Amino acid sequence: MPAVVACCDVVRAQTLYVTTNSGGTIQQITSGGTVSTLASGLTAPKGLAFGTNGNLYVAQDLSGTNTSLVSQVTVPGGVVSNSITGLQLPLGLAFNTGGDLFIASYSSPVGILKVAAGGTTATTFATGLNSPFGVAVNSSGVLFVANRDNGTVSQVNMSDGTSTVFASGFSQPNDLKFDSAGNLYVSNFSAGTVSKVTTGGTVTTFVSGLSSPVGLAFNPVTGALFVAQQGANAIAEVALAGGSFTTFASGISGPQYLAFTPSAIPEPSTYAAIMGLGSLGYVIWRRRRPTPAATPAGNVHA
Repeated sequence: MPAVVACCDVVRAQTLYVTTNSGGTIQQITSGGTVSTLASGLTAPKGLAFGTNGNLYVAQDLSGTNTSLVSQVTVPGGVVSNSITGLQLPLGLAFNTGGDLFIASYSSPVGILKVAAGGTTATTFATGLNSPFGVAVNSSGVLFVANRDNGTVSQVNMSDGTSTVFASGFSQPNDLKFDSAGNLYVSNFSAGTVSKVTTGGTVTTFVSGLSSPVGLAFNPVTGALFVAQQGANAIAEVALAGGSFTTFASGISGPQYLAFTPSAIPEPSTYAAIMGLGSLGYVIWRRRRPTPAATPAGNVHA
């Protein structure tokens, strides 16, 4: 029979989460743009990422030496518990497939911290960066970092933590996200743009006219890019081909970083193939079924 995707899994995968710096909350937004509060009482929440356990992790900037932290937030439910403490100015967050957490540390140390899967202790993983903000891990498990103050994106050697410049020429880069093809997207806070960087390092402008863009996230079902506009207190949805955007949700107080619920649901481009294969299998099954033998006359059953 043709493959069927559960409706509720699709809806769950299209829920977008956003931290609000001035509101101290994590807001959740349905695929139709309805906004509600998942968690409140946070202090200047910044980076946001889903862990392998299905819960959200959020960086809180308590603006004090070694008092900031990364908290775990249950989804659903919104119960907040402190997970990694003793940090200073944590910003972007990213997990690899193995469950290791990488934290962009803006101060003391300036670099990237790593928390091993299942652990609660952060250790210094990479230094020599320039005001790291956003972090992202590609499909090969390599870490990339947005250096806000010198307008570059660094690639980190995962064996020793050393870094090299992958691309440059950005304008206060804040967040990073990869699309399904391996291209990297960079939000340029002061320029009001999002840049697209190919796997070879070629940089082009994907969309412009945004208002102080910060967080980025790709919808795992539709493939569309969403952008938190701090200056407009809104979330933008960018056309798949880039170049233009529409307002997806508004009235959000100081939106920062974004995260979609992870999904194992195939991308839309694969739906047709899945349905086609399912239909083909059904046809083959029908053709290969043994034909029932004719019932002898006089032996017909009701």
